[in-house]
Order: sequence, then C-alpha cells, then structure tokens
Amino acid sequence: MDVAMMQPTFMPWQGFFELIYRSERFIFLDDFQFSVQSYHQRNRLFVNRGQIDWYTVSVKKPTSFKSPLNQTEINETVPWRKKMHKRIQQNYSKAAYYTEVFPYVEKWLLTPAKSLAEQNIGRCPKLS
Repeated sequence: MDVAMMQPTFMPWQGFFELIYRSERFIFLDDFQFSVQSYHQRNRLFVNRGQIDWYTVSVKKPTSFKSPLNQTEINETVPWRKKMHKRIQQNYSKAAYYTEVFPYVEKWLLTPAKSLAEQNIGRCPKLS
C-alpha cells in the first residue's frame, strides 16, 4: 500500500496534489508545530506579469506561537480574506480555466475555519 504524509500548506502547489493522487492513503500531519511565516501560513503567487508576492493568512500570533497547526487560530479581525479574494480576482481573472476553478477557490477562501490546519486542508465545499 502506498501511503503519503504531508503537513497541510496554504494554497499548495501541483506536486502536493500529485502526491495525494498517487497514494492509496494520504495523511495530513496537522499536529506539527506552527512555524510563523512558513508555507503553513503563506504562499507565493503572481501579482503582475512576471512579479510574485506573498499571500498570507493572518493568525493570532500570541495564542498560536508554538501551537500545533490544528490549534493555530486564524485572525478574523483583519480583512485578509477579502483582500486576498480581490488580489486573486485581479491577478488571475484572465488565466486559463479561471472561470471553472475560481468558484471553488472563492468558496474555500471565504469560508471561515476553526484552525489554520482546517483552512489549509479545506475540504472543497460543494457549489450550490
């Protein structure tokens, strides 16, 4: 049996999904210690043609420092979700397959989660 394990990252890359696809069992290691400014919390995406910038989830740092990912709290008092939503729309709206993929990204991004791990695992919500 092929088993794969990874920590849940924010907006994972294509290889992450390939690993899941190729394994018979996939395990999210969501009880590892949160690391500030890691791929648990942020990732790099295009902001303009040829320019890349960080897209970051705001977390409650005092309560999340040295906590496991599944207990790292997202800071919902700042409008990071709306800001990121707008950035993705502006920078990817002309990309191939945007109209097919964006509704899933939008619903995932705008749906609050109990922890950073839950946000990153983000079981793809069904569109109604």
